[in-house]
Amino acid sequence: MDPEYVLDASALLALVRGEPGSQKVAGILDRCSLSAVNLAEVVTKLLQKGAERAKVESLLGDLELNVVPWTESLAYASAEFAGLAWQRGFSLGDRACLTLAAEMRATAVTCERAWEGMPVQVMQIR
Repeated sequence: MDPEYVLDASALLALVRGEPGSQKVAGILDRCSLSAVNLAEVVTKLLQKGAERAKVESLLGDLELNVVPWTESLAYASAEFAGLAWQRGFSLGDRACLTLAAEMRATAVTCERAWEGMPVQVMQIR
């Protein structure tokens, strides 16, 4: 079954931290994918907050995430969203999530309000 949703780092962080919107993410997690770029963002944020690498790996491993490698073709496909970096300050992670959602014809799941009006369907969790 193809995933229906693609998680942004902000949505996965909300889930693991128990923040507002985490229940929405938990309810769809089995139908989600996540780009390796966004996984790297989540790992980095958790380590920055003082978590140990082994605990981060265990925590995220327990979620059994469907992590999609960031391939050369996805890198080129992300050009569709390159203007967002220049015009609106979107990060590589933001663009990776949007690109993967576009390629999979899935809904991008995020906490980011700035994603309204994107050329892919977006679900904001809070």
